[in-house]
Amino acid sequence: TLLIDRGREIRYAEFSARVDASARALAARGIAYGDRVGAMASNSADYVVLLFALARLGAILVPVNPEFGAHEAGYILQHAGVRAVATIPSALEVARAATAPLAPWFMLLEGAAPGVPAFSELIDAAPAEPLPPPPGTDATCLTLYTSGTTGFPKGVMHSQRNFALAGEGFVARMWLQPEDRLMCVLPMFHINALFYSLAGTFAAGASLVVVPKFAASTIWKTAAESGATQVNIIAAIGNIIWYSESGVKPNTVVRFDPKTENFQTWVIPSGGGVVRNMMATPQGNLRLACSGVNGIAFVEVKGKAASKQKSSAAH
Repeated sequence: TLLIDRGREIRYAEFSARVDASARALAARGIAYGDRVGAMASNSADYVVLLFALARLGAILVPVNPEFGAHEAGYILQHAGVRAVATIPSALEVARAATAPLAPWFMLLEGAAPGVPAFSELIDAAPAEPLPPPPGTDATCLTLYTSGTTGFPKGVMHSQRNFALAGEGFVARMWLQPEDRLMCVLPMFHINALFYSLAGTFAAGASLVVVPKFAASTIWKTAAESGATQVNIIAAIGNIIWYSESGVKPNTVVRFDPKTENFQTWVIPSGGGVVRNMMATPQGNLRLACSGVNGIAFVEVKGKAASKQKSSAAH
């Protein structure tokens, strides 16, 4: 099994066939080498299918936070010049407003909306036309935009080679094995979920448990029911889980930096580090990959939030 999504399991051979059909469906709608397609959706199995189908054509996925407003999403999607947008019903109207000058076509990765085809319907109706030759490994497959803390967000282009190498590096770091089940709770519009959880799963020949959105109240239940053996988190998530289990809030220190004239809020996990906190819980038997084990600095600058790691990653 490759993907586990809310009880639905997709094996590697089935995934390959679905990617091939998706690529033919997208090509029939005019998507070709170098085209950009936005993804404004929560985590799902078809989100992964879309990424690989676009890569098969040499096209590029541009992930966007589905909770962005029209102004935030518009800057990214218009800057990227997307020809199509894959979204979900709750983000459809914002995506339409954000891309009005571009007039792209839309598809839904889940749910339904009048006049908008479902991605699954496009796959089912894919023509039996041959695909173009596969692109080279240096072809761009993802453009991820920075948070825009010090200026406008910048599009960072990642090649297929880069994606594969990141996954192989994560396998070496976590000693992943084919029998492992990685649980993905971080959003797929973020590099962590894509280049570690997702790419690591493929590099190890393992399985990926796709969680639509992180929730502290269900993470252990999902882990137990899916048989997950590894999960990627950031320190903030560790603190949320620890507080939900223990009721003890992390230590928070607010300082004013006279050099930058900005307030800095340092969130320091209670009990000696986020990994120790999580492992202290009765359910804490997952292998963790966590950034900022000793804490993360959250910096508020004129309404924009950024994070700065204070320590190296650990597992």
